[in-house]
Amino acid sequence: MTEGYSERLYRILVSLARGVIRLVYPPTVVGRENIPEGNPYILCANHISMRDPVLVATIVKQPLHFMAKRELFETKFKWFTKLIKKLGAFPVSRGDGDLTAIRTSLSILKEGECLGIFGQGTRRKKGDTEEPPMNTGVAMLAVRSKVPVVPLYIQSPYRLFRRVRVFIGKPLEFSDIKRADMATLTNVTEQISDAVFSLNAPMLKQ
Repeated sequence: MTEGYSERLYRILVSLARGVIRLVYPPTVVGRENIPEGNPYILCANHISMRDPVLVATIVKQPLHFMAKRELFETKFKWFTKLIKKLGAFPVSRGDGDLTAIRTSLSILKEGECLGIFGQGTRRKKGDTEEPPMNTGVAMLAVRSKVPVVPLYIQSPYRLFRRVRVFIGKPLEFSDIKRADMATLTNVTEQISDAVFSLNAPMLKQ
């Protein structure tokens, strides 16, 4: 479990945030039934805004431990660092294979908790025509932990009092994979990436 985590505080703040989200960014969620209940999973989502973790946390029933960039834990606002730790977030150093973050993730899943990851490792910036690529870290965690990956796509931009559309896909299972070599991880990453970004297809029906 992450250091200082308080499930009670998490549930209280998420409940409050849910009311705010419904007011300012009312979400339309498609595929909520695809989220497993009672078992650990890795929720892997695209990333368009700093508001994404709050939105995602208000959509799912189970508490999520979010992997977050280390810079958020090194700000001068100590209260903020303390708060996100109590909410179950933990740091990861992007781009250099953070072993501590990997061990923390596997420990969380082993204890039956759920993990929230924005698999691209960075937000899609306004004006970008292509999505940042998915990192192989999610694939490695899925292969090693043997838990399913739930793909989620946040489609709409955040505009005050305008609906945000969220699509959740069927869980991906990789429990039969025995080896986590680079070729395998690349293949699994492609499957996860395709599952996440294919959820954007309903946009064509608007």
